[in-house]
Amino acid sequence: MLNKSSDAKADYLGLFYPSVSDAFLDADLKASDVPPVFVMNAFDDPKTPVDRCLMLYTALQKAGIRSELHIFGRGNHGFDLGYGKGHAVAGWPQAFLAWLKDENILTD
Repeated sequence: MLNKSSDAKADYLGLFYPSVSDAFLDADLKASDVPPVFVMNAFDDPKTPVDRCLMLYTALQKAGIRSELHIFGRGNHGFDLGYGKGHAVAGWPQAFLAWLKDENILTD
């Protein structure tokens, strides 16, 4: 979602089972340049290893970027709404909406 200002900076980033490159992890992240970030993945994802999400979250925290990380035990890759992939992972949409509310991006 983009804000209405002329700089077209994103209001937030939702990264779902992201591929995290070394170049991104090595980038000089600045809180003024990066909006709040929601990251989620499954521990059993063979395509986007969960350790990369942990490194991403650590880099975001070190840069002072507001972020939240959710790692589900089951879900594999591309778990969509989570149906049939595990019980806990099916709750990710509610967690994401709650985070948007916590960040005052979405209101009731």
